[in-house]
Parts: sequence; C-alpha cells; structure tokens
Amino acid sequence: MKRRLGRVGVALMAVVPCALAVTMPASAATTVGGIPLGAPFLYGEYAAGNTSVSGETVDGAAAYGGNATLATSLVGASPASTVAPGGVTMDLDGNTNSVSPTTLAHGHGEYVGSFSGNTKAGTFTHVTSLPISFSAADSDLAAASSTIAALDVTNLATGTSMLNLASSYPGIDVFRLTERQLSAASNITVHAPQGAVVVVNVSGAAALSLSTQTVTLGGGVTADNVIWNFPWVRSASFSLETWVGTILQPFGTLSMRTNTVVGSVLFGGRTAWFFRDWVRLALFRCHWPTGPGDGTPEVPAALLLPGTAIALFGGVLLGKRHRRASA
Repeated sequence: MKRRLGRVGVALMAVVPCALAVTMPASAATTVGGIPLGAPFLYGEYAAGNTSVSGETVDGAAAYGGNATLATSLVGASPASTVAPGGVTMDLDGNTNSVSPTTLAHGHGEYVGSFSGNTKAGTFTHVTSLPISFSAADSDLAAASSTIAALDVTNLATGTSMLNLASSYPGIDVFRLTERQLSAASNITVHAPQGAVVVVNVSGAAALSLSTQTVTLGGGVTADNVIWNFPWVRSASFSLETWVGTILQPFGTLSMRTNTVVGSVLFGGRTAWFFRDWVRLALFRCHWPTGPGDGTPEVPAALLLPGTAIALFGGVLLGKRHRRASA
C-alpha cells in the first residue's frame, strides 16, 4: 500500500553531515533550519563523560569527553575512521588521560588535558582545542534522540523470546519497544527491504540490563540504516550481545562488556565503561527515503560539507506517515 507524506509535505527536521571529508572543520556538524544529529554520528564510539576503556576494538574513530583511562585497546582499525572531524581518530577532552598500551591503527590522537602512558602504535598530540566541541555534540545528541523518539510508530513488534521487527516498506519504519519487551527477547530479527531506515525507540526510564541477545537483519536492510534509541534510559548495561545497528543513549550511565556491535555506540551521559567490545564500522547513514511514488527530495548543496568526500550519506528527511498497524 502506498503511503503519502503529510499535508505539509516533507519536513527537513534533522541533518547529519553528509559528505564525509578527510578534513572537516569543527563547525561542520551544524545544520540549517533543523535539528542537527551532529558530529557524534561520525564516530564508532562516542562517550561524553568519564570513560574506562579496556581491551576494546573500535573500527571507527573514538571520542571521550571526560577523564579517560584506556588500556590494551585498538582504535581506528578501518582506514575509513579518518572521516571523523579533523581526521583525528581519538579525541580526549578530559582533564586527565591515561593511555597504555593502545594502538591507533589509522590517523592520530589529540588531547587537551594531561596525558600519561604510551601507545603501541600511533601518535597523540597536545592541542588547545579539539576538532569536536563536546558541549555542542552532547546537545546535538540529546536533540537528535528527542526528535527520533517523537516519530510516529509505523509498525508493531511481534513475539516475545523471538522478537520480530518486520516491515515491507522501503522507507522509514518506526518501532517502539518497552524495556520489558526488549529484555525478554533472546533473539531479535529486524526484517525490512533494502533502502529502508529502521528506527527502534525503547521507552522506559528504569535501569536496563541486556545480555546474550542476538540481533540479525533480513530482507536487505543494512546495519548503517538501523538505529536503536534509548531516550529516557538512565542506566544501561549490554553484555555478551551480538548487536546490529547504532546504539544511541543521550543520558545516564552505560556499561558495555564483551559485545559485538555492527554500528556505533553514541553515549551522552556522565560515566561509561567499555570492556573487550568489538565495535565494527557501520556509521548510521541518516538516509531517510520517501515513500513509493513520492519524489526523492534533493539535499541542498549548502548542507554538503566541503572537501574530498569519502562517502555521501544524505540528509535526514522526515515526513508523517499513516500508521499501518493497529494495537
């Protein structure tokens, strides 16, 4: 069934930087006339507050906004990690930073506070300011989470231990789960066609603990078009998970332990722990297609970043759609 956009047409509500350039100005993540997703979406692992990292492997770039302790970790494993602002594959904004022994496979690291320790490979440079503003990035992350959480639900999940999030629509597919629904699942299947963008909003503000779950994709949808939004969760723990899609948690505390995540981990809270996770590179593309039969709006040229583009993602185009599932 063809779905149409609302009477006001397609509304430009949020835009992430679309052309990932080798060199990117610190202000490049801002938007025109909309709510920005911001610079955090260009990182494989982003944590705003104090962070402990041990045994971590991050294919993309990493950014830590508070005091950071890193040990025996590998960051920037993919050459594409240098699409992060300034080509910096690790940003450290804390007053104190301890790094030993950690490898920067591509790019280099920058820090503004004190620095101790050593690296197996890669260099760190002291700077007066980083190419990312954490205060602006945190605000953008919270705004993005709030905007995504407000999207109308278009699909209902089915099943309990085998949780199914299925759609045949190659546009924006929005699911809403309770914490209880998500916690009860052992296996989670996301099934949508190629080109679809799947948004999963998880409601609830209680402490959330997820363990030994497996998320799989089907139907053609790709990991870089799947996002899991936890807008109100104040404390989240992921352990031994096989997860697909970007994790977005704007507040609270986060514990990640021995997970495989195909996507990004974006955290805007005060304290984070990462232990022996593998965060594989699948940056959320933010390409929100229109419905069948609707013209694909062009992204204004002014919203594209200057420089040599490594990848072209596309603006976030949000439109109201008719709900196609009943409670």
